[in-house]
Order: sequence, then C-alpha cells, then structure tokens
Amino acid sequence: MTSDECGARRIIINADDFGISRPINRAILDAFERRLISSATIMANMPGFDDACRLIHEHGLRQRIGLHLNFTSGTPLSVGIRNCNRWCDASGAWRSQRPVLWLSNKEVEALELEIAAQVRACERNGIIPLHWDSHHHMHTQLGIAPVVTRVAKRLGVRAIRIAPNCGPGRKDATRLHRSPPGCSAGSTTRTSPFTVSHGLSISEMRRTLARSSEGRMRILK
Repeated sequence: MTSDECGARRIIINADDFGISRPINRAILDAFERRLISSATIMANMPGFDDACRLIHEHGLRQRIGLHLNFTSGTPLSVGIRNCNRWCDASGAWRSQRPVLWLSNKEVEALELEIAAQVRACERNGIIPLHWDSHHHMHTQLGIAPVVTRVAKRLGVRAIRIAPNCGPGRKDATRLHRSPPGCSAGSTTRTSPFTVSHGLSISEMRRTLARSSEGRMRILK
C-alpha cells in the first residue's frame, strides 16, 4: 500500500511471472481487463517473454509493467554467469532457490551483467521496466540485495518491491533496500522516495472485490 500526493491510500496489486508461459500471460491479461490487478512484472528469460511483450503493446500496458528479475529458473541471458558455479549448474541453467549470504567480486560482476541483460531484453522490445521484483524474492537475499539496489539506482529505477509485505522482518528488509551501496541494513540513510502509479484506491478495491466471483481472490492479513 502507498499514498499519492493528496494523501489518499492506494493498494498496489502486481501480478508477477508475466512471460513465464502463454497460459500465464493470458491469465494476467484477463486480470488486467477485469481490473483485478494494477501492474505486472515480466520475466525476460522465459519461453513466454515474446508473447508477453506483444500483449503489452497490443493492449497499451507499457506504463504498468515492471521487471521480474529471475535468478532461479531457466537459463541466464548473459554468457559469463553460466560458467559461475554459484549461479548455474553444469548445463548452464540457473540453480534453484537457495540462501545467498555473500558474493565474491566475480559473482557480483556476473550478477550485474545478468541484471543488465534482462533489462536490455525488455528495452529491445520497447518496454522500459518501471519497477522491479524477483522470482522467489531472490533480490531480498542478503548477498544479492545490495547488487540489485546499486544497478537499479544506476538505471534510474524508482521502485523495488520489498518482501515480505508485512510481518516480522519487514523493517529490516526496508532498511536494507533503502540503504545506499556499502551501508549496512541498519543504516537510517534513505534513497530518493519511491513512487508507484496505477494503484487502486480503497473504494476501487471494494468495487473490484464485489465484482469478483467467490473464491477468485482473498486478502491475507
């Protein structure tokens, strides 16, 4: 949840995994058309990516699309990281979800190049990702978060999802993502304020839930 310039509270509902497959793409497009979501994040290295890009242009969704960074599924877009044992197996495919507490200089460099490659893939298709999150929340891992934040600042990305949305540990995650490169998670120094557009107001959310069939959606407290 965020607030606009007038102080109104708005709910952001984002669908991730856009581009993972054609069926998922169609489900996300349907959610946009039904006004069940306000944005989506796209996966640049998955089989449904080209199809998702086409749908984004056909339906005028470019201003509602972010990047779903992917470090756990499929194959990386950059070559160097495929030879890095930390990230990939012998076939060059991403290793599955795992804790990442620290990275060597070589691993950091490989990750930065991969992030840039995923961004460039979107740009080549006429899409400028407005916000970032990641598959399996890997961008919140202690060793990965500073790298993602640094690259995002360099590229002018104004919003990164901080997970979890609520509950224990959220304050630590918030401090980590709003700390400049080189600062600890406990630093109180903040980056420029993040802004998110296309949120739903509370009244709009109530109308959306009223239109939805039972079992389609639930809100977790």
